[in-house]
Amino acid sequence: MGHLAAEAALRRVREAFDGRLVLLKGLEIAAYYPVPTDRDFGDVDLLTDEPERLQATLLARGWSYLDDAHTDDEPAYQDPRFHHLAPLRSPDGAVVIEVHRDLGWLTAMTAPPLAELLARTVPSATGIDGVEALDPADHAVYLAVHSWRHRPFFRPQDPLEVALVIEA
Repeated sequence: MGHLAAEAALRRVREAFDGRLVLLKGLEIAAYYPVPTDRDFGDVDLLTDEPERLQATLLARGWSYLDDAHTDDEPAYQDPRFHHLAPLRSPDGAVVIEVHRDLGWLTAMTAPPLAELLARTVPSATGIDGVEALDPADHAVYLAVHSWRHRPFFRPQDPLEVALVIEA
């Protein structure tokens, strides 16, 4: 049910927002699994070059902040160095979306310019019209960095997912 709800929410976001939508991690990576529903995820991560406009569009369409402790007024989310805005819950409460400003690279890394990453996007493996994904090579690096930043390859599927995307 989570996959169906996430796909439906992503379609609603696509209908509401006319800018770039680049799907990251969870739902995108699930499409590479032999059985996509074997890959669970807690939220839908979207990268765009207009994060504040996407966030405002969703709030105007009935999305709400995840809870009172997570709003765009919170200093962490106002800091342009933080990689995403406050998480939003869909109007039906079934899906959480994080709108990303950038990919949240490791501090020791020189991050590639967002414009370069966006220039290399490909259609999302979900097949949803108008939704893009990072180029598989970029996505594989991002997945490895994301895992390393949180808990280095703590989840057994982390290296597997990097390999799945590289194979793509």
